[in-house]
Amino acid sequence: MSGQDQHVSIQIGQPYEGENCFCCEYAISLGGQTEEYSICGLDGIQALQLATYMVSSALNNMRDAKNWRLNGEPGTGFPTEPSPPANRGTSILAE
Repeated sequence: MSGQDQHVSIQIGQPYEGENCFCCEYAISLGGQTEEYSICGLDGIQALQLATYMVSSALNNMRDAKNWRLNGEPGTGFPTEPSPPANRGTSILAE
């Protein structure tokens, strides 16, 4: 990749129920080669979240790949770490 701009294609599948977990498949295509992966979580949302973190990690750890840009903005567009839920000023009371 050294010194050249290249197009990266990311595909993330719909989570599905496996044995004792939910799975999410994802693929990263670069330079005519595609790497396919699968990750599992406790539910579909967690499996999908984990897939996005794994894509981010894979992109940020590619040798010779830096200065990622998405639509002209810096970064890959994928989360690098979980963020806490936003505090919307609501509270839940249990009796």
